[in-house]
Amino acid sequence: MQPAPFVIDRQPDGVIVASDGTLQVIALDAAATMFLRRGISGLQAGPVAEKVLPQLNALAGDLLARSDMPASELRARLHILAAACDVVEPKNTECCVAEIDGVRAYVQQGRVILTRQDIQV
Repeated sequence: MQPAPFVIDRQPDGVIVASDGTLQVIALDAAATMFLRRGISGLQAGPVAEKVLPQLNALAGDLLARSDMPASELRARLHILAAACDVVEPKNTECCVAEIDGVRAYVQQGRVILTRQDIQV
């Protein structure tokens, strides 16, 4: 399930309000800024085959060299290869950032982080 996106609105009186439908972030200070930080988590660096093929080749070489490999060891190594094939679907991530006087409030999925650091989503 993808998170609901934040919508930022600056009111005529200068108040900034951001909402994702369940949570509101309100900045009352005229010097405040608010912006969104977006990213994608769970992207695969490459095809699964590129990650699994070297491990599969190593297993094949070990099987040729050790035809008496115990079934328990072979099963465990095959299980590791199968687990490496599990693909996590990419997920959009979004963070609402409110900043006043160099202090930032990062709001994401019910968490609020206050810091002067620049945090990536």
